[in-house]
Amino acid sequence: MLPKIETILYCTGMGPNSRHIFRYAYLMAKRLDAGIVALHVIETPSHRHRALVEGYSGKGTLTELLERAKQEAATALPRRMEEFCKLESPDDDWREIIADVVVAEGHVADEILRRATTTGADAVVLGVHGESSFTLGSTARHVVRECPIPVLTVRVP
Repeated sequence: MLPKIETILYCTGMGPNSRHIFRYAYLMAKRLDAGIVALHVIETPSHRHRALVEGYSGKGTLTELLERAKQEAATALPRRMEEFCKLESPDDDWREIIADVVVAEGHVADEILRRATTTGADAVVLGVHGESSFTLGSTARHVVRECPIPVLTVRVP
């Protein structure tokens, strides 16, 4: 029996290559009649980075910056999903394709793996920023190695 893919976890850093990567998640969703859960993870700074930032700018500054980043991403990500869907297929209602939009904070690879399970995803789509076509970046490598479901890695231009 062929596997059923009903939910695709699309991981985005919301950078300039996001739409290129989204196209693959969108193509899969359209062909397989699946929904997309869009995930953006804000990296939690290490204790060392936190101490450095707060040493220069004051205690609590980094927490405020992270909260502002989460709020901005929570506002921007749904708009971007709507825009990307309209660019790919203007006649479709983006809300029928995008099942959920999630903004999280944590270690990116660990959060992707966690969300792959908690969202009930059947596949993951993420961009690859490796130094050559034979290597993966550390986040993609970790996700590919540890993820219990198939992972489509999309080489960014």
